[in-house]
Amino acid sequence: MSTPRRIVRPGRSEHLHELVEFTAQGLRESGADEAALHDLRVAVSEVCANVVDHGYTAEHRGSIAIETSASAECFIVRIEDDAPVFDPATLPPADTESDWERREPGRLGWHLVYSVMDEVRHETRGNRGNIVTLTKRIGSTSASTPTRADPAEHDMETRVEQTGNVSTVHIAGRVDSHTADTLQQVFSGEVEAGHHNLVADFRDVDYTSSAGLRVLLGTLKDARSGGGDLRLAGLRSEVLNVLELAGFTNILKVFETVEDAVESFGSVGA
Repeated sequence: MSTPRRIVRPGRSEHLHELVEFTAQGLRESGADEAALHDLRVAVSEVCANVVDHGYTAEHRGSIAIETSASAECFIVRIEDDAPVFDPATLPPADTESDWERREPGRLGWHLVYSVMDEVRHETRGNRGNIVTLTKRIGSTSASTPTRADPAEHDMETRVEQTGNVSTVHIAGRVDSHTADTLQQVFSGEVEAGHHNLVADFRDVDYTSSAGLRVLLGTLKDARSGGGDLRLAGLRSEVLNVLELAGFTNILKVFETVEDAVESFGSVGA
């Protein structure tokens, strides 16, 4: 077992990326492959965001402490907070099967955590506080398969491109609880401008959490209610897996390239 590494930061959204990347660095040093790194980022982002968004309040802002350790077979992340006791195992299942009109995004975060980790364990810290332990089995990365570069220091960048009557939103970075509101504003601006044929370009998206999925679901409903659609393009295999786990590939059309997604709307006009 490796020497444990530990970080403590205030339980605020602006510290989520640092907490996530602290854990990812430990896993990377353990020789894990890109898929394991992606899954860990998603899980740690979800657990920490749940503490920030639902555990703490404006009157009570505690901290989040993360300790990591590794063996030859697995990587372990221990996440501690002093928020009110909450056991995620008591939640009802997330809705991953309803059609787009009836689909609600609640509980997707914990659904993803349990889906991408090999073991999830919850403990209490007395009358107040939680300890969530995540375990991910790891294997050595092949020397002939380089890992993807670290996610950019910027949170997220977007750029909108108009092709006839189709608006393509190019997204770069990560879509999580800290950046989802910004992405929602971009999509909402397009819908309010009467642009209901939308393509989300995910080629440069490192990962998306349940917060990003909520944005996609809301935008899908807005676009289809206006006679258009939201279609996705260029998803990395790990990001596509998150959509599959959440049941989003049943309600969203996914294309390999942006060009294919744009052309799928038919004549885009001038």
